[in-house]
Amino acid sequence: MKVYLDLVILLNFAVNYWLLGATARLTGSAPGVWRLGAGAAVGAAYGGLCVLPGLGFLGGNLWRVVFLVLMVAATFGVGRGQLRQGAVLLGLSFALGGLALCLQLRGFWALVLAAAGLYLLCHLFLRKAMGHAGQLVPVRIRLGSREASLTALRDSGNTLRDPFGGGSVLVAQLEAAKELLPCPVTREELRDPGTVMARLQALGFRCRLIPYKALGAGGVLLAVRCDEVKIGGRPAGPLVALAPDRLSEAGTYQALAGGGAYE
Repeated sequence: MKVYLDLVILLNFAVNYWLLGATARLTGSAPGVWRLGAGAAVGAAYGGLCVLPGLGFLGGNLWRVVFLVLMVAATFGVGRGQLRQGAVLLGLSFALGGLALCLQLRGFWALVLAAAGLYLLCHLFLRKAMGHAGQLVPVRIRLGSREASLTALRDSGNTLRDPFGGGSVLVAQLEAAKELLPCPVTREELRDPGTVMARLQALGFRCRLIPYKALGAGGVLLAVRCDEVKIGGRPAGPLVALAPDRLSEAGTYQALAGGGAYE
């Protein structure tokens, strides 16, 4: 059986591009066309290497995992958040393989169209079922005469609420929201939120401490009551909790909102 290397590489590039695009949609990432192309190129190169004489051992599970990690790193960067993206990419790959097996798609364009269809299904239905979780949305915050604009990730795992009123709380990293504050606050100072709260309250600002729990960690965050908070152009709860550390290692978002719609 003849195998055309150029067609193998082209097929793998097209399929991997769609799978990485679907992964980005489902995880709320925005890697850009060039990053998607870089990740797809890594997968295409792997597919081409596997059909070369003497390199059939690359088809083993170990090498598949290695190149999956390289694809994710090339597309989304390196960090703990990429574990989730790698898992989603692996799941989509299994789904595509099952679809191809069920429909016995053997042709080049048939497989490409199947990958495109899987991407479309993820975009139209899965994200809708997730209640907009994973979506990047613009955020505008106003506190007195000061304003800040940033990007938030709708995270279904973010269930932070005001312990008194039960309202939603936006979590924003200090680096992006510090222009709202009337006095300089450093990350180290924010790790002792009680001291910073006393300083802001002395200046007439309404603040409170909100307890939170995360994987293997917990504590309190300083929350400031703002005059206006809009998430995706819609009004949201007035409390904005300040996080001392960056929320996105890749810098694609600077705040975390709940996965559901805000009212």
